[in-house]
Amino acid sequence: MTTTIRTIFASFVIFVLLAAPVSARAQRTHISIADSKWCLNGRITYPGMPYDRFTIEHLFKPLGIEEWWFEYFSGDQKHGRHPSHSLALSARDMFRIAYCMLRNGNWLGEQVIPEWFVDETAAPTHNIKGTKTFGREAQSFSHGWELPARLKDGRGEGIPIDARFKPGAGGQLIAFVPSLDLVLARKKGSGWPELEYEKFLRLACEAVLD
Repeated sequence: MTTTIRTIFASFVIFVLLAAPVSARAQRTHISIADSKWCLNGRITYPGMPYDRFTIEHLFKPLGIEEWWFEYFSGDQKHGRHPSHSLALSARDMFRIAYCMLRNGNWLGEQVIPEWFVDETAAPTHNIKGTKTFGREAQSFSHGWELPARLKDGRGEGIPIDARFKPGAGGQLIAFVPSLDLVLARKKGSGWPELEYEKFLRLACEAVLD
């Protein structure tokens, strides 16, 4: 049995990252807000289906992902129990998602993730400038993925411009680099040495080039 370690991403992991775009141009997505802390308490639903169930049916199952964990909040009387932005997957399953992105959303001949979505993650999908969060350049953010090569403080140096990654809690990381045909999934256990996300990706890219 694969050991699953809790992974927390900074945004609505699957809603923003992958699942929402599957239907975003075909049907309206509804986000109801519990309070001002929307990224923790917003209840996300699709027509007749909560976002966690949508993700399971339209992303996890097509990719052969069999184990997952969503954090749930009790919510208030209006919103009830609902999934938060926290998600856990094994390294193997994190790799599957990144590999599907590397292959333009295709998995075993099935278009699981829309190709237009994969294309759009290669560049910022907003016009915000300056520092956004965690001291990171706003222009290094795309559709839930991050573009580390666009960091201007030196951290992006040596990373291919088409690299996309998503850092998680505790040093965990998922990344893909189309120009190098490279996919990375890192699960970091307790006691492991610290290694910055960008440095880890840079070293992996250098190893491929060597």
